[in-house]
Amino acid sequence: LATAAGVIVYDAQLAQLSKIGLDEGLVYPDINTLAISENRLWLGGAAPLGIIQLYNLETGKIEVFDLGVDEIIEICINGPRMYAAYRHGRNFGLMEFKYSSERFRFADTFSNFPASISEIVDFDIQNDTLYLSSSKAVLYADTRSSNLKDPANWTVLPALDGTSIIKVHANADGLYYMDQAHVY
Repeated sequence: LATAAGVIVYDAQLAQLSKIGLDEGLVYPDINTLAISENRLWLGGAAPLGIIQLYNLETGKIEVFDLGVDEIIEICINGPRMYAAYRHGRNFGLMEFKYSSERFRFADTFSNFPASISEIVDFDIQNDTLYLSSSKAVLYADTRSSNLKDPANWTVLPALDGTSIIKVHANADGLYYMDQAHVY
């Protein structure tokens, strides 16, 4: 669980809670989002310090990626790639990290989208298709073959009757949107 004071971890085998915070080596404890990849926690910093901390659960070592953004909104992992949605001032985009030579490395940023994106609310990945939601639309692109910097490689799905989308989730059964009161 991501919190303003670090991460709360529940060990189901021991039925115990523990905390990962400044005492355990975090550089910035205000965590906005997290994702788990093998024995690592990807921790995205809340505003005003949008750093990504990669915490090794086995060793307790931390690797910090500071790309100068204000906030990490969401993190999704897809095999050897990790994507993070970010906000920097009034601009929004995605960062990509790739696993290479036994570690993750920053690869690129993407911030050119085909629609007027005033914000990124959420995103998810299913079978190499990245779904990105703003308050007015959902966009998708194939991460394997698309140049995500080119707006022409993103497809826009119209919002549902002008609803304000707050969450998007993709799985083998389909794509789900959520507003304040409904799941579609």
